[in-house]
Formats: sequence, structure tokens, C-alpha cells
Amino acid sequence: MNQLGFMSFLKDKPFYQLFSISEFSKNVFVLITGSVIAQAIPLAISPILTRIYDPKDFGILAVYIAAVHTIGVIATARYEFAIVLPKRDKDAVNILVLSLSISIVISFLSLIIIFLTEDWLSKILNNPSIKPWLYFMPASILFTGLNQSLNLWLTRKKKFKIQTSGNVSRSLSQVATQLSLSPIKNFNGGGLILAFIFSQIVNFSFTGLYSLKEINQKLNFVSKRRIILNAKKYKDFPFLNSLQVFIDMIQSNGIIFIITSFFNSVITGYFSLTLRIIKAPVQVVGSAISHVLYQQATESYQQGKKLRPIIVNLIFKLVLLGTLIFIPIFFWGAEIFEIVFGKEWKSAGQYASILSPWIFINFISNPIATIPLILNKQKKVLTIATIGNTSALVGFFLTSYIGNEMTFSLKIYSIIMTTFHLYLIIWVLNMSNNKQS
Repeated sequence: MNQLGFMSFLKDKPFYQLFSISEFSKNVFVLITGSVIAQAIPLAISPILTRIYDPKDFGILAVYIAAVHTIGVIATARYEFAIVLPKRDKDAVNILVLSLSISIVISFLSLIIIFLTEDWLSKILNNPSIKPWLYFMPASILFTGLNQSLNLWLTRKKKFKIQTSGNVSRSLSQVATQLSLSPIKNFNGGGLILAFIFSQIVNFSFTGLYSLKEINQKLNFVSKRRIILNAKKYKDFPFLNSLQVFIDMIQSNGIIFIITSFFNSVITGYFSLTLRIIKAPVQVVGSAISHVLYQQATESYQQGKKLRPIIVNLIFKLVLLGTLIFIPIFFWGAEIFEIVFGKEWKSAGQYASILSPWIFINFISNPIATIPLILNKQKKVLTIATIGNTSALVGFFLTSYIGNEMTFSLKIYSIIMTTFHLYLIIWVLNMSNNKQS
């Protein structure tokens, strides 16, 4: 059988059709390759870092990142997700300028707030060690907003290789800085925090150098009138999607603040490492697929096609992959963490085992979370997110307050979050059967 005949034979087989190389698959492969490398680097170095830095250092870093991400995720008022939607670049570039401008304003406002309330903030965070690092947060918030906006512009232009380069460079620079600054590890987790900030700058340098050069050629389309028109057209992003994602951040980062308040920085360090390790597949696969799916699904929906076939096929693949990843963590999490990271991190492995059902379902729901944006269902998803995230956070708070026992509180939290994400998947599947009229 010649090569052409063999390829024709393969195309008739279900396995080939399931994993056929479409443009979508190629783009996902590019982003996943970069994400795998970007995540593999810090994961590979984690056993070294856990022997250089103390759990308390990771706890301080977790509080810093939680505070930055809670504000950073709405630093653009979520207008960056509207960059992909317009059919014309002249509208998209106006939304981009709007998004970047809001990031600068939010960053400046956060600096003023920190200046006025630094003592109160360190007290409410129940972590005096974080105080010297509060003034670094506005810079981190700014780069979070800038990078989010420029990445969505690259998604619009299908420049996934540039995104990949930025992710890998960010990861390499963070690891290199963490190792080089290890001599100051006892300075309240300073090496870890400075490495995080430096990696943000490196990421911006990659996405910014390419994006801003192209954007500069389109600045003649930018005007105050167009910015206002597009801001009004996509007003659901700041008013609905921002609120929804802020609630998500309150849930995911609020648990860090609760752990710090009811327990201590050491347990916060255990928990933060746990999430970083077991959420890596969500960040690698979920983030990559989400960007490509958002762009492709937007095009398909604008062409009047139903999105459900794409989503069902994607979920099937994610279930197969997720089972291979999370089943071992569920049964042998403590043993795996003890062997890889050292004996003092065994508790982190126990936390990983408890949280693995939630992360498994989140692994499936994360890539399809942008579908409601395309279908203009922000109000409904806001309601779902508010109920789910509030229930999880309140459940964790009450069990921590009453019982003061970390593992039991995590079990309640994991059950609620698993149920929430299962419902979200079912809802998106039902909703995606509609098409644009």
C-alpha cells in the first residue's frame, strides 16, 4: 500500500478522525507545547525549591499572588476578552487601547490605596511579613493587565507561537531568578516574590515587542469616539463578566486568606504548593485550549453553526486525559509528594488527594468557560458562579471556624466545588446547542 493509499485508509478510521490535525488542533498543539514546557520547568525545579525555601516562604508568596490576582483579574475591566469579538481590526484596536488604559488607572489607584492603608492591609492579611512587599503589588497588577490584553490581541491574530515564546520565557526567568536569589530566602520569601515580578516583565517584553509594533500601525483607527462606542457595545464585560470573575477570584484567593487567618503561613505554604502542582494540567491544557477554542468558536458562531459538537468532542478527550492524571493523585497523593518534594511536604500530598476530584472536573470545565461570553450569557453564568463560589467559600470558612481542622474543611470545599463545576459543564452543553440567528 503506497503512502497516499495508507493515508486514505487511515482517514476512514474513527481514531484518526478523533485526533485529526485540523487548524484548531495545530493551534492547540502550539499552545500546549509551550504551556507544557512553561509548566514543566517550575515543576521540575520544585523538588529543589522545596529544599531551599521553607513552607512559610511559599505561604508569603501565595498571599502576595492571591492579592495581586484578585485585583489583576479585573484590572482591564475584562474588556480584553472583547478584543477577539469584533469583525474589524479598527474596533478591536480601540478595545485594546481601552483595556490597556484601564490597567494603568487600576494600578495607580491600587498604589494610592496601599499608601493609605498599608498597616491595615498587613493586619487583615494576618501576615506582617507581607508588609514590605505591598508596594510591589501595583506593578504586578499593571503587568497582569498588560499581559492579559496583549495575549488576547495575539489570540485574535492567531499568533500562538508568540504567546508560547512568552510563556516559556516567563517560566525560565522565574525559575532562574528563584535559584539566583535563594541566598535571601529568609527575607520573608523575597526571592520567590521578586522572581514572580521579574517573570511578568519578561513575559511583557515578548508579547509587547511584537504586539505593540503591529498595533502602532493601526493607531490611526483609534479615537475617543470609537473607544466609547465599543465600551458601550461590550458593557456586559465590565458590569457582568468582571463581577463574575472577581467572585471567582474571591473564592480561589479568599481561601488563601482564610487559611492564613485560621491556621498559619506554613499550612498556607502546603496548600499553595498543592494547588500549583495539581492545577498544572488545568493551566497547561485548559488555558491553551481555551484561547484557541474561544477564537474558533467565535468564528463558528458568527457563521451560524452550533457549538455543541465541538464541545462534546473536546470534553470526551479531556475526560480520557484527566483520568490518567488525577486517579494516581487521588489514591497516592501523600506518597507521591513525600517522595518528590521531601518528607515535610507529605501534608501537601494529602491535600492534593482531597482536592483532586474538584481539579479533575475543573480540568474539563475550564476550557469551555469562555463559551457563555460568545453566546452573551454573562448574566446567567454570573448567577451560577456567585452561588457556587459563595457556597464553597462560606462552607470552608464555617468548617474552619467551628472545627479548626484543615483536612475536613478541604473535603467540604472539594465536594462543593466539584458539584458546582459539574453543573457548569452540563449547563454549557445544553446552551451550546443554540446557534446565532
